[in-house]
Amino acid sequence: MTITLLIYTIELMKLKFLIRIAILFFSFVISLIIIEFILRNTRWGQDGKFNSMYVYKKSKYSYYGLKNNFKVLYKNIEYSTNSFGLRGEEFKLDDLKDKYVIIGLGDSIMMGYNLSEKDTFLYQLGLLLNTFNEDRRFFTINQGVSGMNLTGSIQRFYDLNSDEFNPQMIIHQILIDDFILYKEEEKLQNKPLINHIKEFVKSNMYGIYFLLKYSMQKLNIYKTYGVSVSENESYYDKIFKVHTSDLEISQNEIINLKRYCDSKGYILIYVIFPVLESSKEYQYTSYHKIWDDFFEKNNILYIDLINHLSSDNLNEYKLTDEDKVHPNAFATQLFAKIIYQNIIIHLYFSRK
Repeated sequence: MTITLLIYTIELMKLKFLIRIAILFFSFVISLIIIEFILRNTRWGQDGKFNSMYVYKKSKYSYYGLKNNFKVLYKNIEYSTNSFGLRGEEFKLDDLKDKYVIIGLGDSIMMGYNLSEKDTFLYQLGLLLNTFNEDRRFFTINQGVSGMNLTGSIQRFYDLNSDEFNPQMIIHQILIDDFILYKEEEKLQNKPLINHIKEFVKSNMYGIYFLLKYSMQKLNIYKTYGVSVSENESYYDKIFKVHTSDLEISQNEIINLKRYCDSKGYILIYVIFPVLESSKEYQYTSYHKIWDDFFEKNNILYIDLINHLSSDNLNEYKLTDEDKVHPNAFATQLFAKIIYQNIIIHLYFSRK
């Protein structure tokens, strides 16, 4: 009787323990759902939904691409991709016959962050070229992706089998710090279980995922540089010292792309975008000169926009007061006109 009672008591204690564990787990899940619901209805949730269109691509130089046939409304701007995973309307390869195809590589500026597709500078450039020459029809293909680095843009160009688009010109938009290579994601890919969990959370609980990701990114910046991204001068100063090997790798890939384009008969043009910060004297000239000298040394066509702008007026081109990177719609039209004028002058397109 005593032994039976003892066994019963032990089993009851086990049951109570399991019930407590179940209640704690259930409470944890409910808490996550509540937090996720709150985050999805705040800026974090909106950012998460926008970022859920990005998909990690493992390659020689890994990068984030865009999901195919994806559509999202973010800050009243519609972002939609076609079956090629490119921002823009659907098209078929047959549609490109007898067209002068221009492919745009780059980051969020090329993609058109917080701008409609028709306000991107590549789209505006296409309009200007088609107005200039009504007989020769220009068709622009936007391969830009927010957050893309230099090597990722080039690798994506290859991975998309861009020769199928039969391009005549490649325009690669860059910022002066786009040479930093991705490393953390590559480490994560070697841990399948963690990666599966990450993808599940990213797809189903993107509010929490991108809040944590943003926090970790800021922490890594502080640990690496001791300053925030907003402190541009100190930030640029340090990355050009810390990431010299990344710069060399990126420049070598540009040289390889130039050779590839030359072998195919494609015209390759680099467009360097400035830091949008007004001042009597532009503070980042020395970093631009690093790129200018590189392009000139290697006979690569380039347009450095800062050479065509007044540093006093750069604030007018900012998307928001805090954003020193992304241009507004007025600026993209102006920048497209500058690029258009340089293309017409230096490449001697005929009106006929």
